[in-house]
Amino acid sequence: MTGIICLLWIVLIPLYKPFMLHVLGYSDVDKLFSLVMTLFVFYIMYAFQNVFDATFYGAGRTDYMLFESVITNTVYYGGFFIAYLMGAWIPTLTGIALMFGFGNAFDSVVSWLAYRHFMKHRLLD
Repeated sequence: MTGIICLLWIVLIPLYKPFMLHVLGYSDVDKLFSLVMTLFVFYIMYAFQNVFDATFYGAGRTDYMLFESVITNTVYYGGFFIAYLMGAWIPTLTGIALMFGFGNAFDSVVSWLAYRHFMKHRLLD
């Protein structure tokens, strides 16, 4: 199901700009489209990462989701915060979008590792 939805997102890309202009009423369509395309692959990863989280939630093991959140927010976003405080990272719109996108990718990797651990132990039980 997730793959079908992601494929639909890809197929509908040619309609994004008309949607932004006529439905959302956004005037700077090229800038918004560029931002959406910057984040596109990250949102596909996020869609699949939600399958892992849904498995944890459905199994009543939200402790795995807590683990993911603590790791991602402490290690990844904490690193950006320290870099910002030290003047090593200056936020820009594109920079924040990429930080968020790679944060989703980082969280997807953490989720996948947690999912592997969960399934390995589930199969052993």
